[in-house]
Amino acid sequence: MEDFVHLHVHTQYSILDGQSKIPHLVDKAIKDGMKGMAVTDHGVMFGIKELTDYCAKVNKDRKKEGLEPFKPIIGCEMYVARRRKEDREKDKGDMSGYHLIVLAKNYNGYKNLIQLVSNAWVDGYYMRPRTDRADLEKYHEDLIVCSACIAGEVPSKILHGDIEGARRLSLDTRGPVASLCAQGLARIDNTIDDIERGVTSYGEVQAANLEKGCSWITLFIAMAPSLGFLGTVIGMVMAFDQIQQAGDISPTIVASGMKVALITTIFGIIVALVLQLFYNYILSKIDRLTAQMEECAIALLDSLMKNKQGAVKQSERC
Repeated sequence: MEDFVHLHVHTQYSILDGQSKIPHLVDKAIKDGMKGMAVTDHGVMFGIKELTDYCAKVNKDRKKEGLEPFKPIIGCEMYVARRRKEDREKDKGDMSGYHLIVLAKNYNGYKNLIQLVSNAWVDGYYMRPRTDRADLEKYHEDLIVCSACIAGEVPSKILHGDIEGARRLSLDTRGPVASLCAQGLARIDNTIDDIERGVTSYGEVQAANLEKGCSWITLFIAMAPSLGFLGTVIGMVMAFDQIQQAGDISPTIVASGMKVALITTIFGIIVALVLQLFYNYILSKIDRLTAQMEECAIALLDSLMKNKQGAVKQSERC
């Protein structure tokens, strides 16, 4: 399970929904070979300090043993108001909200997540601390959002038979994950196997589009050292030309030629290293998006299957 990391975890701070203590969860994740774990309690971040403190303690021992540090991922399962967070009309469903997993990518994302959760409690509390799309758009930087559980907006619409609403939401949302949902929902009248094949094929096309252009980066990575070596040869040729013109092997002439050769070699190596780092960064982004698309496809198929099963049971009762 080394490549698996839990991004949706409830602790004892999720009242009536979680029971596990944070140290026990971290110990279990490490025992299972995981490299990190998120904590996403309902509407609160009460356990974040305990998570980071315990992971810091664990990582001191791991460092002594020469092991990689265990990564705590800061998050929250937020409630997104069906309208605005300031709306408080029970008859219009304002007492509840759609579930949304929000994870912090870095310190700036952590600050934005704090702002979102604080606003949800101060301005959006109505039976639950609720955020809304306006705040999510305002404080979106360096945050990662996931579709959560079946109480997420798209799964909820599917389970309630609002397929067109779920499809419209997917089309209005930017990104490959949303477009993957839209493709699956467009095939709602087909069988689950047909939907799965369609979603898989579309996902492969999207993954190929994400990797488009990476071949050029690999080409430049391969060429950079060669260009540096070419500069080395040019520098040596320049030195020999100067020796020939002077008619004497002067240390100054040789040094000037070697200087050009070494500078061009260093430049080629630096360019290759920078491009390699950039390439690895792009690949990590693509891998993350691919993983999100896979998770989305699984959640979508589960929701569509439950919707179809519900429709069958309804027809049988009729």
